[in-house]
Amino acid sequence: MRFFILILIIPIVNFAVSQTQVDILEKAESAYKASDWATSVKLYLQLCKSQPGEAKFWNRLATSYYQQGAYKNASQTYRQYLSMAQDPVGMYNAACTFALSGEKDTAWYWLEKATQSGWFTATQVRKDNDLKPLHSRRFDDLVLSLDRAARPCEYDSLFRQFDFWIGEWDVFNIAGQKAGTNTIQKLTEGCLLFENWTGSLGGSGKSINFYDKQKKIWRQIWIASNGNVSEFYGQYSEGVMDFYGESALANGGIVKNRLRFFRIDSDTVRQLAERSDDNGKSWQVTYDFRYVRKK
Repeated sequence: MRFFILILIIPIVNFAVSQTQVDILEKAESAYKASDWATSVKLYLQLCKSQPGEAKFWNRLATSYYQQGAYKNASQTYRQYLSMAQDPVGMYNAACTFALSGEKDTAWYWLEKATQSGWFTATQVRKDNDLKPLHSRRFDDLVLSLDRAARPCEYDSLFRQFDFWIGEWDVFNIAGQKAGTNTIQKLTEGCLLFENWTGSLGGSGKSINFYDKQKKIWRQIWIASNGNVSEFYGQYSEGVMDFYGESALANGGIVKNRLRFFRIDSDTVRQLAERSDDNGKSWQVTYDFRYVRKK
């Protein structure tokens, strides 16, 4: 159950109340915090009758009814509360109580209003047993829309272009000798690929890889264990991730670097690194690696 209970100290802006009403309020708040729902219902009913303009009292009364399982009373009380307050949590709780009391159309109305606020995640909504009466294709579509809003990278095909590199790999050079191992992880809800390279002869490195939506280009930032940093920019096309970068030489010259990843099949990737010392007129192979997915 994901019904939300708010225990807030909200000042009552009506100073013309009797000492009796103050006593009732103190007892009502004490009962509410102690989960004494029968007493809470009795006392908040009195407060709602004596001070009908206090939204907090209607919210507390609705919650107390819900906790008693009096869903019809809870839903109607939430209706009164929400006529006075624009509260996403109250809307969500109202959706739960209307669903439990069999008023599906009204439950949908409040659930959609509540989820539009951005307060609630797909996981919360999907796992909430109170909303089981609403389970349907429409419910699945709502959960999917919430997940898309919360994790847009997971659903954006541009961010998924480099997913063929994800996994744990043994890496071999062109002579068939093992060059190292590499692990590629998908992080930050699909917005980032993280590389963790370990060379067979020593040395290691890590890189972050991501699609830059503003620049509309893929980027890789590599940091080696010797402190060298390289940055690449690239595009994906027809199974090939094609990166370019530049690095400065000690004599002030510039080396152009090219780094390509070829998807051979679901368990094989080729990584080809090249460099050019003549501004791209000719290219020399730096290394040519074959990735084999670990079983």
